[in-house]
Amino acid sequence: NYDGSFEQVDDPEQSVGGGGTGFSTYTTTGYFSITINKLENRNNKLVVVWFYAIAYYLVVLRRLWVEWVIFCELREDFLANGDPSAIKEDDAESLKQFRNTCIVENIPASHRRDKDIFIFYNTLFPNQVRRAEIIVNSSRLSALIQDRQNYIEHYESVYAKQIHQEREYERMTQLFNEGAANRVGCKHRKPVEPTELRFNVGGGTCGSGGQKMSADAALAHYMAEIRRTNALVDDEYDTLVKRKKENERTPSALEIAKSEISEGKHKDQESVIRQLECIFANDGESDDDDTNDALEAIVDCSNGFVEFKTRAAKQCALQVELSGQASYFSTKQAPDPRDLIWRNMTANRKTISRSHFVVQIILFIGILFWSALVGLIGSVESAVNEWAEQNDVQVKFLTGFIAGYLPVLLLMILMAIIPSIFTLLAMQVIRFRTRSEADKFVLKWNLLYRIANFMVILISGTLYKTLLDVRDNPEMVVESIVEGILSQSQFFFNLTISTIGTGTSFNLSQLWAVLYWLVVKGVVTEEAMSERKLERQRVPADYIFGRFCAEHIYILMISMVYSAIVPIVMGACSVYFFVASKIYTYQCLYVFSQKYEGGGKVFYSINRVVFVVIYASIVIFATVMLLKEMFVLAGIFLFGMVTITYMVDTEIKRRFSKTSRKLPLTRARIIDEEYENLVENEEQIVVEPSTRYIIEPGSPRLDMPSSFAGTGRRKLLTKQATAARQYNGSVGMGIGLPGLGGDEEDVEKLDHYLYRQPDLHEQTWELEPRPYRLNE
Repeated sequence: NYDGSFEQVDDPEQSVGGGGTGFSTYTTTGYFSITINKLENRNNKLVVVWFYAIAYYLVVLRRLWVEWVIFCELREDFLANGDPSAIKEDDAESLKQFRNTCIVENIPASHRRDKDIFIFYNTLFPNQVRRAEIIVNSSRLSALIQDRQNYIEHYESVYAKQIHQEREYERMTQLFNEGAANRVGCKHRKPVEPTELRFNVGGGTCGSGGQKMSADAALAHYMAEIRRTNALVDDEYDTLVKRKKENERTPSALEIAKSEISEGKHKDQESVIRQLECIFANDGESDDDDTNDALEAIVDCSNGFVEFKTRAAKQCALQVELSGQASYFSTKQAPDPRDLIWRNMTANRKTISRSHFVVQIILFIGILFWSALVGLIGSVESAVNEWAEQNDVQVKFLTGFIAGYLPVLLLMILMAIIPSIFTLLAMQVIRFRTRSEADKFVLKWNLLYRIANFMVILISGTLYKTLLDVRDNPEMVVESIVEGILSQSQFFFNLTISTIGTGTSFNLSQLWAVLYWLVVKGVVTEEAMSERKLERQRVPADYIFGRFCAEHIYILMISMVYSAIVPIVMGACSVYFFVASKIYTYQCLYVFSQKYEGGGKVFYSINRVVFVVIYASIVIFATVMLLKEMFVLAGIFLFGMVTITYMVDTEIKRRFSKTSRKLPLTRARIIDEEYENLVENEEQIVVEPSTRYIIEPGSPRLDMPSSFAGTGRRKLLTKQATAARQYNGSVGMGIGLPGLGGDEEDVEKLDHYLYRQPDLHEQTWELEPRPYRLNE
């Protein structure tokens, strides 16, 4: 039956069987006549299926190997040079900062200052550190800035609606005066003055609990709140600057160590390194408790950034153990600055790990309840058929179509919703620091829930019940799963066809965006929307790997399971990938805009999932052959293909996976040498109209060393570059921000750096609402 249950078939033309093991009888008519069900047990044609399966898996493994070869080349280029689009868009200084910067986690309390981090790394890597900066805990400042931003946007929204009402009345009056009132339904009567707009001010997220005000009163209220938050933001910013300066003036543990060594208090300690060892032997804390308490009171963030002068020095810091104590000074490759979620950067790694563990436990338990929901959706088909029989519905084609595709449609809608839930958990609960980490989390759990769907459909029950059955009768469970694979192939065939027709085409159509603009044009009207809201609608969408790649891998899993036993499903999956490759290539070129470059972090997870699917599908096919009483072929296939797959898996880990995670030190040194020769032999040019510094092989250069000093000359040029970048659709990393408390008027002292918190830069703040329209 379609729901996964089996019944005895008495018609010999509709069943096959034989022997004493495997399937006693199973359906072979209709759709199932083109599946492996058609072949009797011990049929010689099963040998052809066996050889096809071997060839299929060998081709898949070969393609995986080729993908890794291509990926490693791109990965090394990213680690060496960064995002290719950034190379075209950004100046040489920004690229150098990205290439030579590391992120440091778990900094002990005794070293949570810029100069302490600098001294620590510069001691380990003499004359190789360019800068070191601790992340300032600006959560209160960020909250105030967000409050002010909300008031500004509310003001703009109210003002836009007021302007729209006034102009609509003016147009109606003008039409009446021109004698054309009949065209707008006024029947030569003078338009009535519009009623006063009322707005709910100060309410909750759903508009409840606020106070109704007129438009003028609401505007006055929001403007007063904007000015109030402006004062609060300025006060908080001044407090942070003051605390930062006090922090830097406090004697550090290393400065105390140097003074004690110079005074002879530690004659057995010959260097600062010895003092560092003593500090770390005491769990990373110095002996001066007052100093530690003062530092914790001023800066309660254990993360920072370190920029080295060369890639070789950076790779040394990444690939060695620096402190040897409880993961202190955990040094990692700095992500693309556009990838950072700055509001989460102050979160401690231990806090993130604990939250991650708790969320994963909850989601894992949720899979058991999720299976019940999917099972309920799967029962829609039997409910429709039962209703049709009770009401004697004659249109069997229509009821069959509804029964076949309604469960598929409901499942697709459900699977389209859960990625948003996973994204919320990753961003707000776990508080991952980068979007690529959050994307990886979404991909992982999106796939796990899809695999749970797959298993629930196969076993026609809940996972919890299946786990109990495994304890009592594991042989029956295995046979039930294999029988479910054969019987439920039609469901997955319908699912693949539906994904081709709705999933990929829905993405191509961008239906939600079209519907939104229809509402804006026909109901809300653009005139009643602020310039900010209109700009947001013109921002291109992101390609979210966790949302889209999970669907691709799910179809790949279906194709691997059914490639040999139900060839028509393999054909549908091939059509899906052909259509999807065309559509998503077009979307990535013309619709989606990737706002950051993750450097291929997701590919490692995808590779692991694909290998798990390969192992599982090998076991499934071997089990099918076993139940078909092809015992020798089943054993050879199982042990042979598992061995080959394991060898390829191990070799990929050894040759590609481990070596591609970090840039080899030899390669880093070669790049440094090439870069030094480029600096010596070429000169710098300025490119119009954005006047940004770029490096182009063979182009003349002027004063290259000074361009990397972060001087005022770069500041003056990059102000123009920033303005140009806003309108030319640049996807570069930008020029970074000046230091906290820097004097904006003293141009020569400004030093822009990519890895500084945006909320700590006053020039990025919005202090007042925007004009209704930029051209007015």
